[in-house]
Amino acid sequence: MDDLKIISGALSKLIELQGVTDGENSGILADDLNKMFVHNNEKTVLSENDRLLLAILVEAVKHLDDKMENIKSIMQSILNDRN
Repeated sequence: MDDLKIISGALSKLIELQGVTDGENSGILADDLNKMFVHNNEKTVLSENDRLLLAILVEAVKHLDDKMENIKSIMQSILNDRN
């Protein structure tokens, strides 16, 4: 477990991905995930990509939550300055 690291820049990486559909199925191309997140010559299988995408989404949501809390703090400060 010592080699585990938080995924950095998850939101910007997530924004680069594109959701695709063929009319019946929707998803994200495994090759795109591999290019962005796999840093060796091995390709991940779909189930591994699902777990990878979930980890990226979790970190991206946490990043967005931090941004939202910052905006709320700024808005509260502005409202307090008005009173």
